[in-house]
Amino acid sequence: MSELLRGAEQGCGRALLVTGDPGVGKTRLVQQGCSTATPDIMVLAGACLPLSSLSVPLLPQRTAVRTLAHPTARCSTPRGPAGRPIGFDSRLEAECGTRPVALVVDDLQRADAATLDMLMWVLAGVVNRPLVVLGTRSAGSG
Repeated sequence: MSELLRGAEQGCGRALLVTGDPGVGKTRLVQQGCSTATPDIMVLAGACLPLSSLSVPLLPQRTAVRTLAHPTARCSTPRGPAGRPIGFDSRLEAECGTRPVALVVDDLQRADAATLDMLMWVLAGVVNRPLVVLGTRSAGSG
Protein backbone atom coordinates (compact mmCIF):
# COMPACT_ATOMS: atom_id res chain seq x y z
CA MET A 1 0.00 0.00 0.00
CA SER A 2 2.84 2.38 0.76
CA GLU A 3 4.08 1.82 -2.81
CA LEU A 4 0.68 2.91 -4.15
CA LEU A 5 0.76 6.05 -2.02
CA ARG A 6 4.31 6.86 -3.12
CA GLY A 7 3.16 6.40 -6.71
CA ALA A 8 0.42 8.96 -6.18
CA GLU A 9 3.03 11.41 -4.97
CA GLN A 10 4.75 10.92 -8.33
CA GLY A 11 1.50 11.46 -10.23
CA CYS A 12 0.70 7.81 -10.87
CA GLY A 13 -2.85 6.89 -9.88
CA ARG A 14 -3.92 3.41 -8.86
CA ALA A 15 -6.73 1.50 -7.17
CA LEU A 16 -6.68 -1.32 -4.63
CA LEU A 17 -9.54 -3.45 -3.34
CA VAL A 18 -8.85 -5.23 -0.05
CA THR A 19 -11.10 -8.24 0.46
CA GLY A 20 -11.33 -10.76 3.26
CA ASP A 21 -13.58 -12.37 5.82
CA PRO A 22 -15.58 -10.07 8.11
CA GLY A 23 -13.53 -8.92 11.09
CA VAL A 24 -10.16 -9.96 9.66
CA GLY A 25 -8.81 -6.38 9.77
CA LYS A 26 -9.29 -4.95 6.27
CA THR A 27 -10.30 -1.52 7.55
CA ARG A 28 -7.44 -1.42 10.03
CA LEU A 29 -4.95 -2.43 7.33
CA VAL A 30 -6.05 0.44 5.08
CA GLN A 31 -6.12 2.92 7.98
CA GLN A 32 -2.62 1.87 9.03
CA GLY A 33 -1.37 2.16 5.46
CA CYS A 34 -2.80 5.67 5.14
CA SER A 35 -1.37 6.72 8.49
CA THR A 36 2.13 6.00 7.19
CA ALA A 37 1.63 8.24 4.16
CA THR A 38 3.51 11.50 4.00
CA PRO A 39 1.63 14.59 5.21
CA ASP A 40 1.51 15.76 1.59
CA ILE A 41 -1.19 13.19 0.80
CA MET A 42 -4.77 14.19 1.55
CA VAL A 43 -6.73 11.20 2.83
CA LEU A 44 -10.47 11.38 2.17
CA ALA A 45 -12.41 8.54 3.80
CA GLY A 46 -16.00 7.38 3.92
CA ALA A 47 -17.84 4.17 4.70
CA CYS A 48 -20.92 2.40 3.45
CA LEU A 49 -23.09 1.86 6.51
CA PRO A 50 -25.42 -1.07 7.28
CA LEU A 51 -28.60 1.00 7.24
CA SER A 52 -31.79 -1.08 7.25
CA SER A 53 -34.64 1.43 6.97
CA LEU A 54 -32.88 4.35 5.35
CA SER A 55 -31.07 4.73 2.05
CA VAL A 56 -28.48 7.49 1.73
CA PRO A 57 -27.11 7.53 -1.81
CA LEU A 58 -23.43 8.40 -2.14
CA LEU A 59 -22.89 8.31 1.62
CA PRO A 60 -19.15 7.48 1.55
CA GLN A 61 -18.39 10.18 -1.02
CA ARG A 62 -20.42 12.78 0.88
CA THR A 63 -18.58 11.90 4.08
CA ALA A 64 -15.20 12.03 2.34
CA VAL A 65 -15.63 15.51 0.87
CA ARG A 66 -16.80 16.99 4.18
CA THR A 67 -13.17 17.00 5.27
CA LEU A 68 -12.19 19.29 2.42
CA ALA A 69 -11.66 22.81 3.65
CA HIS A 70 -9.84 23.90 0.50
CA PRO A 71 -11.67 26.55 -1.54
CA THR A 72 -11.61 24.29 -4.60
CA ALA A 73 -14.00 21.98 -2.76
CA ARG A 74 -16.71 24.54 -3.38
CA CYS A 75 -16.41 24.45 -7.14
CA SER A 76 -19.66 24.54 -9.06
CA THR A 77 -21.09 21.17 -10.02
CA PRO A 78 -23.76 20.20 -12.52
CA ARG A 79 -27.22 19.77 -11.02
CA GLY A 80 -29.24 16.56 -10.92
CA PRO A 81 -28.32 12.89 -10.57
CA ALA A 82 -26.40 12.77 -13.87
CA GLY A 83 -24.15 15.60 -12.69
CA ARG A 84 -23.21 14.03 -9.35
CA PRO A 85 -20.37 11.85 -10.63
CA ILE A 86 -19.02 14.77 -12.63
CA GLY A 87 -19.27 17.09 -9.62
CA PHE A 88 -17.58 14.67 -7.25
CA ASP A 89 -14.90 13.92 -9.82
CA SER A 90 -14.35 17.66 -10.30
CA ARG A 91 -13.77 18.06 -6.57
CA LEU A 92 -11.23 15.25 -6.62
CA GLU A 93 -9.56 16.73 -9.70
CA ALA A 94 -9.28 20.14 -8.04
CA GLU A 95 -7.75 18.62 -4.91
CA CYS A 96 -5.37 16.47 -6.97
CA GLY A 97 -4.20 19.69 -8.58
CA THR A 98 -2.80 20.81 -5.25
CA ARG A 99 -1.58 17.50 -3.76
CA PRO A 100 -1.92 13.72 -4.06
CA VAL A 101 -5.19 12.24 -2.77
CA ALA A 102 -6.11 8.87 -1.26
CA LEU A 103 -9.84 8.15 -1.47
CA VAL A 104 -10.85 5.39 0.96
CA VAL A 105 -14.26 3.71 0.71
CA ASP A 106 -14.90 1.14 3.42
CA ASP A 107 -17.39 -1.76 3.34
CA LEU A 108 -18.20 -1.72 -0.36
CA GLN A 109 -20.40 -4.80 0.08
CA ARG A 110 -22.96 -2.34 1.53
CA ALA A 111 -22.65 0.25 -1.24
CA ASP A 112 -25.70 1.56 -3.05
CA ALA A 113 -25.81 1.62 -6.85
CA ALA A 114 -25.11 5.37 -7.03
CA THR A 115 -21.94 4.97 -4.95
CA LEU A 116 -20.69 2.16 -7.18
CA ASP A 117 -21.49 4.15 -10.33
CA MET A 118 -19.63 7.16 -9.02
CA LEU A 119 -16.61 5.05 -8.10
CA MET A 120 -16.58 3.58 -11.62
CA TRP A 121 -16.60 7.12 -13.01
CA VAL A 122 -13.70 8.15 -10.78
CA LEU A 123 -11.73 4.97 -11.50
CA ALA A 124 -12.01 5.57 -15.22
CA GLY A 125 -9.65 8.54 -14.85
CA VAL A 126 -7.51 7.46 -11.92
CA VAL A 127 -4.27 6.82 -13.86
CA ASN A 128 -4.14 10.37 -15.16
CA ARG A 129 -3.78 12.05 -11.78
CA PRO A 130 -2.17 11.67 -8.35
CA LEU A 131 -5.08 9.68 -6.90
CA VAL A 132 -5.21 6.35 -5.09
CA VAL A 133 -8.61 4.75 -4.55
CA LEU A 134 -8.62 2.22 -1.70
CA GLY A 135 -11.67 0.08 -1.03
CA THR A 136 -12.54 -2.66 1.43
CA ARG A 137 -15.09 -5.40 0.92
CA SER A 138 -16.01 -8.44 2.96
CA ALA A 139 -15.57 -11.70 1.05
CA GLY A 140 -18.65 -13.76 0.41
CA SER A 141 -20.88 -10.66 0.34
CA GLY A 142 -23.34 -10.11 -2.49
